[in-house]
Amino acid sequence: MRKFDRNGKAFGKQSEEQRIIILKQRASEAHLQVELTKINEELSELEKEKDEKTKASIVIYGKVYPNTSMHFGKYSKAILQTV
Repeated sequence: MRKFDRNGKAFGKQSEEQRIIILKQRASEAHLQVELTKINEELSELEKEKDEKTKASIVIYGKVYPNTSMHFGKYSKAILQTV
């Protein structure tokens, strides 16, 4: 049976099976860390893309009078003042 110090680290001789398990866990942790980094990068790219889509604007040349409706697909906006 293995003994552990106060920090949870094992000391003493490890069996071959325990050594292999620890190596597999370290490899899994490294792989998951790489995956987490990729996911975080994708998330930040998607957030930038979302921000770009929500900051849309319309440029109007000329006058638009009150009681005019502007339609874009299923969305519409009533103009209440002269622009």
